[in-house]
Amino acid sequence: MPLASSPATDEPAATFYHLHPFGEAARHGGTSPVSLLPEIVPQYNISTPDGPQNNVGKDGGEWLIGIEGLKPPQVLSLLLQVAPGTADPLLAKPPNHVKWWYLAGNDWRPFAERDLSDGTHQLLQSGLIRFSVPREADQTHTLLPSGKIWLRATVESAVDAVNQLIGVHAQGCAVTMVDNQNDPQLGALPLPAGTIAKLLSPQAAVKKVVQPYATFGGSAQEDDASYYTRSSERLRHKDRAITMWDYERLLLQAFPQLHKVKCLNHLRYEPGSTSPIYRELAPGHVTIISVTDLRQLNGVDRLRPYTSLADLTAMAEYLKSRTSCFVNLHVRNPQFEPVKATFKVRFFDGLDESFYEEQLNTDMVNFLSPWASATNAAIDFDGMIYKSMLVNFIEELSYVDYITDLVLSHTTDNTQQDVETVRPSTQVSILVSARQHGITVIPGVAATEQPENCSCSTQVQGSGQVVLLTPPED
Repeated sequence: MPLASSPATDEPAATFYHLHPFGEAARHGGTSPVSLLPEIVPQYNISTPDGPQNNVGKDGGEWLIGIEGLKPPQVLSLLLQVAPGTADPLLAKPPNHVKWWYLAGNDWRPFAERDLSDGTHQLLQSGLIRFSVPREADQTHTLLPSGKIWLRATVESAVDAVNQLIGVHAQGCAVTMVDNQNDPQLGALPLPAGTIAKLLSPQAAVKKVVQPYATFGGSAQEDDASYYTRSSERLRHKDRAITMWDYERLLLQAFPQLHKVKCLNHLRYEPGSTSPIYRELAPGHVTIISVTDLRQLNGVDRLRPYTSLADLTAMAEYLKSRTSCFVNLHVRNPQFEPVKATFKVRFFDGLDESFYEEQLNTDMVNFLSPWASATNAAIDFDGMIYKSMLVNFIEELSYVDYITDLVLSHTTDNTQQDVETVRPSTQVSILVSARQHGITVIPGVAATEQPENCSCSTQVQGSGQVVLLTPPED
């Protein structure tokens, strides 16, 4: 029996294909090792500096984009415009949970850290992302349409912690306004989209200049009062966050979009849907609670003015270089606690009950949360609401006759409990009005119907007797 075996054929006995939403890919064929039990669903086992990554079945969201005309290795600059405020401000965002990939053949490979510059801070804000696309990225695929360089962004968890994309533009760059003795108030007003249309010095390599969105980050020239305030505060805190006063003044100066900042020492506050943490005796922890300025803002919930995740992240990064390395810093949104009133009300006669029922609810919302309608109303962390004060407000309204059976509840744990005084349950809480109060309209007394006056008989009622008068017969 000969010991030498015949050479094996190069043709595979069978080929196993994975079907994807936009194509297919052969996974077992040629010289590739064939497992005894092939994977039924696609498996992307990628070797990275952090170890192998397998993201199949874990991606909560994916975003794909194909680029034409790109010749790797080449640098690609993309402007990603997001819709501000679309991220859930109460959701804790995991660090670096947005992953970027490029398609090499039919395999997704992650970008190295040195090949990626993210100006969006993980899609928390609009900005530029610069990709250094490696040579391995090609345009021949069966997984996706060929002829393009494909990039992908994936989020495994906390999908709502990133903003929604509204625009993607290639070859983006950032420009800065140069002060040429312009109007001092010019920087405070954003330039509308389309204002910048050409270069100051034309270049042959640039065919067209487009400004798709308004400018950002400008400010007016500092007046004398603001200058003396800023310089006095700087001399006191010396650009270091040591006391609670230092934390608050540093943030209010660096972030003009904030209305109020509250610093709480030795307090740990980490909100979450599963296991929130609130400890008022936590040495080494500092919690910052911020409230956004509602003036000149559109499309926000005025009853619950949350600060965006992008601003919270920027505030934390700003303070880290100005505070002690032993401080555990938490920058969070306040906990808004709704207050609901349930009662019966009687309107004056002749009024439209449906209209004034809605008007009464609106007036109560504005009374309990005055910042929802008044632009200069302050948001108070230590505010309290008294039942007697609310009763007096309702009865003083011009269209209310009287109210009865008022129940004032503090709905912190989805329970209804009648209280005389409502106080914030924690140091990070703010009392706000419920969106809809329980209003029951007491109907008016129906008018007494008058009997029909006929010529058949006339009824006269005297004291203790009734006399019927019948007309004489003809």
